[in-house]
Amino acid sequence: MLRTLRRLAVLVLGLAVLLLAGILVFYAVPVLRCAVARDVPLGPGLSYHALLSGGHKRCYLLYVPSSYRADHPAPVVFSLHGFMSDPYDQRHYARWESVAETGGFLVVYPQGSSYPLRWNVGPGARIDEVDDVRFLSDMIDELSSLAAVDPQQIFVTGFSNGGEKTSQIGCALAGRIAAIGVVSGVGPDYPGGCQPVRPMPVIAFFGTREWTGQAPLWGMPIWLQDLVFNVSAEAFLPGPATPAAWAEAWALRNGCQLEPVRTTVSAHVTGDHYTGCADEAEVVLYTIQGGGHAWPGGPSVPVPGLGESTTEIDASRMMWEFFQAHPLVPSP
Repeated sequence: MLRTLRRLAVLVLGLAVLLLAGILVFYAVPVLRCAVARDVPLGPGLSYHALLSGGHKRCYLLYVPSSYRADHPAPVVFSLHGFMSDPYDQRHYARWESVAETGGFLVVYPQGSSYPLRWNVGPGARIDEVDDVRFLSDMIDELSSLAAVDPQQIFVTGFSNGGEKTSQIGCALAGRIAAIGVVSGVGPDYPGGCQPVRPMPVIAFFGTREWTGQAPLWGMPIWLQDLVFNVSAEAFLPGPATPAAWAEAWALRNGCQLEPVRTTVSAHVTGDHYTGCADEAEVVLYTIQGGGHAWPGGPSVPVPGLGESTTEIDASRMMWEFFQAHPLVPSP
């Protein structure tokens, strides 16, 4: 019996080490690509860039639509990837570029930090030295120097861990960000509490079969997730208990009526609209019945246990429609 237990322990440890090594090798590739970022003339298409933010070299992909003109300020949509993902994956899931061609806006896919890539949403992320809010602000500054940017139409979106960070950015940079869009990203509250300087319009999408982090991923106990993914247990635990509680918290901040109006969008999608908000900063929560941890309208994430996406709606197009109705109004 003792020999069997030892063999089992060795097997589990060996598998964990192999999995960790595979993750580090696979997810280091986008970082290495970005580390050799070069300056390129700004023009239609995709380019990659690097900047120094808080003493760290940070990277992002930039997509410029074919209609861009240097004499016509364009809106900007930032799209933050999820945990253990990267900007290239986020392009694949969110598919912002086809929307950008129609809407004439720039798309920025920032890259997180550490291994595997993640955003600093709190102590559980174990990257206390990284200031992702400053990184976002620095990207706005740099992009404004490279391109004609409309300062009243800067929007931030994110998926999963990137959605958690998007919510925190909405708290911290409400003076620069017009509105935010979140997919599958209920997470820890912003350190020190969320106190935006103005009401923040919010649009969000969540599936009813989300993996929240409270259940073991692939059957892993929390201690093994800790070992393999280099995050503490707290990183897997959301702040507000449910997407509905999260949306209601934003509605409360925005001074909305706390009884949302429910609409039926499609066979499996409903929308809860919080209206009567200060500065018309409405909050909209779309719920996908049976939907998994995925970007609606995009492909499912090829990870066991995360569930399926939906083709009944397109989150990127719906976000853009919402954003067009909620530009940043300059302070009087």
